[in-house]
Amino acid sequence: MKNSGLTLVELMVVVVIIGILAGVATPKFKRAADKTKAAEAPQILSAIAGGEEAYRIVNGKYLQLPPNKTSEDAENWTKIGMKFPDSRYFKYYTINVKDGTPPTNETDLLGLGMPPEFTAKAELLFNLSDANANSSYITINEKGEKRATKGLNMLISSFGATSISN
Repeated sequence: MKNSGLTLVELMVVVVIIGILAGVATPKFKRAADKTKAAEAPQILSAIAGGEEAYRIVNGKYLQLPPNKTSEDAENWTKIGMKFPDSRYFKYYTINVKDGTPPTNETDLLGLGMPPEFTAKAELLFNLSDANANSSYITINEKGEKRATKGLNMLISSFGATSISN
């Protein structure tokens, strides 16, 4: 009589092989998922920078964008052509928003004045791979200079940001 089933040893070998494959693949899948989550920030920051620049061309200054929806200034998001970015992973807002100063020979040796400035920031809310929540962030300013904390920059290397320490 011929048995057509698997022996217990053969079944255990198959289970061990599946376990090893799962153990190797799981961290790679988690990192790929984290890269996908982190990829949201560069796209939204680029949109903020474009919206701020368009607003400045028309109005001569940049807008302060609040980090929360309930703020009185939340309508500023619509002024730059965006809805408030409801994100599960990042908090978006602007910092260092400064109006420019007109040219004067007293304060500016070249008489050029100071251009307006802004920095848009995406602050990570949850841990992703090497990036820790509340200490990892990405920024872009009016000159297009991009900066990201080291752990987050590893996840969004295609953004071309300069790494900064946390």
